[in-house]
Amino acid sequence: MTRVNMIFKYIGLSSAFILVSACGFTPLYKTDNNTPDIHKELSKIYINSIPEKQGVVLYNQLIDHLNKYGIPKNPKYRLVSSIDTKILKTAIKRNNESKRGVIRVSGTFELITSDTTKIFYSRSECGYTVVKNPYASDTAEQDATIRCLRDIASDAYGQLSLYFRDQMTSKKGK
Repeated sequence: MTRVNMIFKYIGLSSAFILVSACGFTPLYKTDNNTPDIHKELSKIYINSIPEKQGVVLYNQLIDHLNKYGIPKNPKYRLVSSIDTKILKTAIKRNNESKRGVIRVSGTFELITSDTTKIFYSRSECGYTVVKNPYASDTAEQDATIRCLRDIASDAYGQLSLYFRDQMTSKKGK
């Protein structure tokens, strides 16, 4: 790369940062005196248990994201979650054998307070390869399901964070 190209690259990056900072962009998890602490609000959520094996995986992922410091002693919110899993077979061969499978997991999250209920939705699809060995196929299917549940937990975390940020900044502006 020539020196002139390097200079244009740095000028372009610098101007991009200036434009982003000028548009009012602030990082979601920035903590200082002027921004609300979203992590503190997220740690006040009690997560209800979710039935079945997949529910336990989702519950543990939500705990890891939302309650980093343990289950809240005096929760302000309650999160009730449910999941729906569908297994789709794709890439069917001529002899009716499936070569690919897709797991579609949908999640519904209800954030309940003393006076309101806010509902969030999330969905994820993960693929896996179906092979002749049933154990290997089952393991691949389970792995795809766990990946989907991780995606859903991460998405729920992001949606809840944005919700709390909006709630906290609207109260601050009043």
